[in-house]
Amino acid sequence: MIRTIFMGIDEEIKKLDTSNQGLKVILENLDEQLSDIRSDPRLEGLVDDLENLFYA
Repeated sequence: MIRTIFMGIDEEIKKLDTSNQGLKVILENLDEQLSDIRSDPRLEGLVDDLENLFYA
């Protein structure tokens, strides 16, 4: 029974690790995407708000 509990915990840790890796990829690509928006002076304030949202 305890072994089953530990196996479940191990699987949940693996799921969280996979999720964290996905989030890292998103954040790495975020700067590239925001740089396109940042180049438009009309959207300058929007970029700051988006950065605050994604890095919160």
